Amino acid sequence: MKSKLTENQFFKGKYLNPQKHFAFILWAVFFCYAICAALIFQKVLLPLLPSMQTGSGLISNDAVFFDSVASSLADKVRENGWSSWRLYPAAGAPGNVAILGALYVLFGHDPSLAIPINAVLHALGGLLIFLLARELANKQSVGTYAGVIAGSLFVIFPSALTWYGQNHKDSYAIAGMLLVLFVWVKAIKNPENNRTWYWLVLGNLVAMILVGIVRPFGLKLLLIATLGVLLVAVVSAILRRKVSAEKKMLVFFLIAVVMLAGAIKTTLVLGGHQSDAVYANWKSETQTQTHSQWQWVNSAWLPDSIENYIETAAKTRAGLIDYGVKINAKSMIDENIAPQSIGGMAAYLPRALQVALFAPFPSSWLTNISMFRLVAVAETFIYYLCVPGIFMLLMYNRKPAVLMAIYFACFFLLVYGVTQANLGTLYRYRYGYLFIMLMLGLVGWFTWLDKTDRLKRLLHLLQPPVSLPAPTGKAAEAGQQPARKEAVGAGILVMGLTFLCFVGFFLRDIMMAHTFGLGASLDNFFIALLIPMFIVTVLCMPLGTALIPVYLDLKERLSLRTANMLVPSVSFWTTISLLVICLILYLIGPYLLPLLYGKEPSPDLGLLTELLDLALPILLFSGVVILGNSVLNAHGNAVVTNTAQLVVPIVAILALLLFGSSYGVKAVMFGMVIGQFMNLLIVQFYLKRHHASLLSPLNLRNQTGLSPLMIQYVPLVISAFFFSVAAPVATLLAMSLPEGSVSAFNLGNKVVLFVTGLVGAAVSTVMLPYFSSLAAKNHLVSARRELSFFLLISTFFSVPISAALYVWSEEIISLIFASGSVDVAATGLVSRVMEYAVVQLPFFVCNALLLKFATATKHVVTISVVAIVGLLVNIGGSILLMQHMGVAGIALGGSVSMLVSTVLLVLVLVRYWHITWFDAVIMLLNWLFFVTLLVCVHFKSVPSIYVIISAYAVLLLGYFNSLKYDGALKVRLSN
Repeated sequence: MKSKLTENQFFKGKYLNPQKHFAFILWAVFFCYAICAALIFQKVLLPLLPSMQTGSGLISNDAVFFDSVASSLADKVRENGWSSWRLYPAAGAPGNVAILGALYVLFGHDPSLAIPINAVLHALGGLLIFLLARELANKQSVGTYAGVIAGSLFVIFPSALTWYGQNHKDSYAIAGMLLVLFVWVKAIKNPENNRTWYWLVLGNLVAMILVGIVRPFGLKLLLIATLGVLLVAVVSAILRRKVSAEKKMLVFFLIAVVMLAGAIKTTLVLGGHQSDAVYANWKSETQTQTHSQWQWVNSAWLPDSIENYIETAAKTRAGLIDYGVKINAKSMIDENIAPQSIGGMAAYLPRALQVALFAPFPSSWLTNISMFRLVAVAETFIYYLCVPGIFMLLMYNRKPAVLMAIYFACFFLLVYGVTQANLGTLYRYRYGYLFIMLMLGLVGWFTWLDKTDRLKRLLHLLQPPVSLPAPTGKAAEAGQQPARKEAVGAGILVMGLTFLCFVGFFLRDIMMAHTFGLGASLDNFFIALLIPMFIVTVLCMPLGTALIPVYLDLKERLSLRTANMLVPSVSFWTTISLLVICLILYLIGPYLLPLLYGKEPSPDLGLLTELLDLALPILLFSGVVILGNSVLNAHGNAVVTNTAQLVVPIVAILALLLFGSSYGVKAVMFGMVIGQFMNLLIVQFYLKRHHASLLSPLNLRNQTGLSPLMIQYVPLVISAFFFSVAAPVATLLAMSLPEGSVSAFNLGNKVVLFVTGLVGAAVSTVMLPYFSSLAAKNHLVSARRELSFFLLISTFFSVPISAALYVWSEEIISLIFASGSVDVAATGLVSRVMEYAVVQLPFFVCNALLLKFATATKHVVTISVVAIVGLLVNIGGSILLMQHMGVAGIALGGSVSMLVSTVLLVLVLVRYWHITWFDAVIMLLNWLFFVTLLVCVHFKSVPSIYVIISAYAVLLLGYFNSLKYDGALKVRLSN
């Protein structure tokens, strides 16, 4: 029970009861998503919609106007100096345009320069929604659940891209208003610490600056709202006789009123009234649907100072209706209602609040269907599901802070419902206030779930599975860290030895080409190896992979002797099976080879048959060699197994040097047979040190472990088959393209295959035994922690390396073919193939780790399903992309397939709690950064590249903060 509690506390403490750093981590996640989504929206999606954008990634109308004003302002600053810079540079152009103009001066003209600032503010808005939920909920856990969901929806709703993915001002205003509400909520709780009040005053000042620089009229509305709160607070304090106890709170709101009055005066001096008073002086010149000419009728009883504000609101609505009718706007609502008096305005208030709260209404969801309409409908539907929870909230929680939040949101929604008759504009203006209501609704739903004990039952279903006792605390750390260091060290050595093997086989091929030429003899050599190597890949390698977790499980549960008794049994049946396959191939070879040869029968067919017959012993020996390697790897002798494999290319090269001139390519094939046999003898020698043997007599009475081995083996064979088929399918697709496509595809993949071969060898020989050993010892908590560590470390390292290979792919290919006969066009084609093939590297590294962990934890059926899905995506994506991109599209299809397979594996392992949601989010953000960076490089957006690198630094900082908390948590749990 203690182990289960410890694990649950680890997951809960890290994610559901966040400490100080969690707010920063959440903001970093929101910021990273906003950066990526905005850049992809501006650089990729909008160019696909030419009717919406102007060719520079900007949506027509306001964004284009802001860009032109910012560009003109930048030109003035360059000519006359910074003294010509203005906070409000033109009528209708607020402070965000001035900031953009300053960025244009410093970095040159690029609309994407607005994105990092907007992303910071949009992420701040999502964080404030989360913090508000925690402040307003009765229980912190309830507020955390509701806040994370509401904040995430705030950030990811697609409609928000139309402002934070452009150069609009809404991100400033929304963040400012939400910060005002957050400060108010903290203030109404009347904290005793004076330092807290100083921070609240400072926060209020920052919020006013954010609002004032983009919407000066928002300060006037905020002043009215603040006076209302102050009036209610004073009356409430007097009636409850708590004026003295609440003196600090009353003084704070009084200071807020004074600060707002001063801010309004400042914006007037700086010219802020020009940026948002577009319709203040509007006059009706055309006939509307209901009025020949709009004219405000003054009342006799209301003071002029108040009536002027109401008249301006009515005039704004009438002017917007007039403009919408002129341009035939499709999202107009209540365009026939344009109040011209105080009575008309009062009569329209209930309808205005209804529109602001619930439009578009369900009756209009399926009219004027468009992509943006469907997005708005989907978002409104989610809002409809959440907002009824406000009634639940008021049932259980009627604290003043909750009532004030409702008042705050409804006040501004009412104002915008009155002034805005275009749903598109209203959608932007009300976004922050609508999310206050959505957040309150979610807090209400979670409060109801908590009060009725449904939340507890729901969380119980999501708890991680109970694991057997595992060492925790200092004892676990003492044993785990050296094991991790040994695994990393062994992995590096294995990669080095694998590199030497590649060099050996590459040297063999070079020497053979030099000796025999690029003719039929060399073709026959490689064709003869094709079938045996395919069988080794599909049948033998999965057997070695399946053996390791079963062997280690027997070793831990029963004894080393029992585990070693499994080895000769598997070796015997493997040898018998491969011997039968070799005999079949020997008999049907003369009939099968002409099909593979792809040409009419020639005199070389006899040589091809002889080479296949010589290659069959390699197949026969490979099965038992792979089994022996697996046992040695399970005992941590990965370096031995990889060193022994060097014998094969060395003996083959010696055979070529000694007998190549006499026996041709047959000498090399015979040398490989001798080399593989020597490899087998070396493996057998080292197995004896662990009291195991591949050649011990078979004990038919003791077949312990064969059944679980076959359960593991069959799905792995299926997955290996589908993984192996991907390469020949890609080659066949390339054959359907113009001449040279097959060569370009294979040459462009060489670097990728080299890197994946090194990584795959290290993961297979080191990480599979490492994970299997932890799983066999029931150290599931440690195994999951190690998986997360290696996944995140490999991701953080592979992303920049892959990005560098992508950027310098053309230079790398040019260097390789610098002295060859490949022309510039062919070099460009090969480099494009390499670019799109390199995209898969970060996903491949994680995919290899995930596959071995899934094998170690016996999720082999999952591996088969992922392999099938990956192959289908590969084929479908390649066929689709090659029609537009040629052979490079096939490479990109393979990368997309690897991405889909890896994400699917991550989600499956998250489902089994082998990967935490936090680590999954960090990995997905890493990959999203990587893809977005490649998009920016492709479109040559240098500022966007700097933005991505900066955001990546934020992600790293957030992750390392979480590691510190993770370490502190484990120490606390161990004590």
